[in-house]
Amino acid sequence: MSGDEPKKLRTFVFDMNEKLSLAQKQAMVQTLAPLQVRYVKMLEMNAAAIEDEVERQLDENPALEAEKEAESQVDISGATDSVDYDREDDRADIYAAYRRMGSGGDNRMPMEANAASETLAESLQRQISELELTDHVRRLAMYIVGNLDDNGRLTRSPQAIMDDIAIHTGLEIDGEDMHSAMSAVRSLDPAGVGASDLRDCLMLQLERRARTQEREDAMTLLDRYFDLFVVKNFDRLRVKSGLSEQRLEDAVALIRTLNPKPGNSQAEPVADRAMHITPDFMVEPDENYQTGDRFIVTLTQNIPELVVSESYNVKDDEKIKSERYDKARLFIRSRRQEANEFIDLLARRNATLLAVMKAIVKLQAEFFRTEDPASIKPMILKDISEITDKDLSVISRATSGKYVATPGGVYPLKMFFNERPHDDMELSSHKILTELKTIIESEDKRKPLSDDALTEMLVSRGMPIARRTVAKYREQLNIPNSRGRRIMKSKNTQDN
Repeated sequence: MSGDEPKKLRTFVFDMNEKLSLAQKQAMVQTLAPLQVRYVKMLEMNAAAIEDEVERQLDENPALEAEKEAESQVDISGATDSVDYDREDDRADIYAAYRRMGSGGDNRMPMEANAASETLAESLQRQISELELTDHVRRLAMYIVGNLDDNGRLTRSPQAIMDDIAIHTGLEIDGEDMHSAMSAVRSLDPAGVGASDLRDCLMLQLERRARTQEREDAMTLLDRYFDLFVVKNFDRLRVKSGLSEQRLEDAVALIRTLNPKPGNSQAEPVADRAMHITPDFMVEPDENYQTGDRFIVTLTQNIPELVVSESYNVKDDEKIKSERYDKARLFIRSRRQEANEFIDLLARRNATLLAVMKAIVKLQAEFFRTEDPASIKPMILKDISEITDKDLSVISRATSGKYVATPGGVYPLKMFFNERPHDDMELSSHKILTELKTIIESEDKRKPLSDDALTEMLVSRGMPIARRTVAKYREQLNIPNSRGRRIMKSKNTQDN
């Protein structure tokens, strides 16, 4: 076969006689064009990511430039018609107000997480440096601090730490020095750091409390009957400990004031402290529309209007023939084409995001009027697809990791997507979750309702769901079962 002939796909086939033969095979394979791949990636970007991408393109492509330095945001109406802001300053003021918002409820999220000025490890190391210890013991204490987790708990046994030091340094650690270093760490603030487990952590905190009857009873419960206390089997705990009902209530109330994770009171983990949420959309009611069914949907991204540089729009002079000119002309064409493609993709991305957000506002108009999670209607990706005529994968990428700011808070878009518990039920899971939480909050904490009782109450309120569904929703709310919710009512404490 000559080199000019087209290449064909061939496979080798072995028959039973082990003879080698050739066979041709045709197959259809679906692939995405490079522009489609870029569009999909840009669609997945949130506001902060797309701003970085625009800055990167401006730096790398000389044919792309910002037409003006001022902010350029797109305003478009929600469920009805187009409405523009009166002034650019008004829009900036509204967005600035949203950025100053804090967390306003269970579903609202802060715009920024406050970072602690000093981490737990830094605080403990500073305290150790202020103690009167020998250099050897101080180094051991510093090494122990390095083995604490974010909760202040010791992740390894003292013997394992001693073996580790011996392997890496060749030094034999005296047991008495290790004990002194451990005692120094366990004496640091906050109380409870350096503990080996939950019981040890609570006991360390009680040891620093004033000596009272309640403290002694609490230490007895934790020391001898910790397993019964954890499962809140108070009836058996009262019999085993021999305490009166009042003394048991006072001891349990004191234990409930302790912090099971003392390390978190000093500083949040780095990942949590670095959390930064920037909403991708703003939705607010149109005050000029009297019925209150009209909303303004805005992309919050701070992106300038992009244009192709005038210097790259020059017409080619075909009469000039030279190798150097041909290379320059090719460079100009490629950069101009890349700039135009990026501008088109960005406009397509923004139009898709706005179309999806408008559809969400249209279907969830009741929520955007009241901002009550219970008013969220059942909605799935298919519902948005039918309104926007977009593919389900496009809807999924357009809503993934995105947030919307409203006058009442900041909400993830995924919050608005929920299926019906049953196909013939018009209630959303949010409505059932809200009702379930209300029932549990109003129950007698000394006799919490079982999942069967919760199911019966929901059925009586027009929400016929199965017991296993109730258990699933209860777990979604991070609410324990009836035994885990049981508490002892004390005259010194109030129920949550």
